[in-house]
Amino acid sequence: MVDDQPLVRQTLRSLLAEQSHWKVFEAENGKVALDRIRELNPDVAVMDIVMPEMNGIEAAYEIHHHALGAKVILISSYYTPQEADVLARMCHR
Repeated sequence: MVDDQPLVRQTLRSLLAEQSHWKVFEAENGKVALDRIRELNPDVAVMDIVMPEMNGIEAAYEIHHHALGAKVILISSYYTPQEADVLARMCHR
């Protein structure tokens, strides 16, 4: 779970952790997330789009570009679903 807001991370972590067979890790921005993804090799990264230092779009691009293997789920309260879809598609160019 990658988000710059601690409350959002805590809330999503508690929801995801309800699946007892899932391991849930946190990061506060895309840059930290990339380091953790390289270290932990997760199947999925749930990532906010709007974050300081490295946003979710930039991090998703790096994950895809360097074939790190994690699928990325982008979330944000700042974009409409249509805007998020356009941004996500930009990562896969």
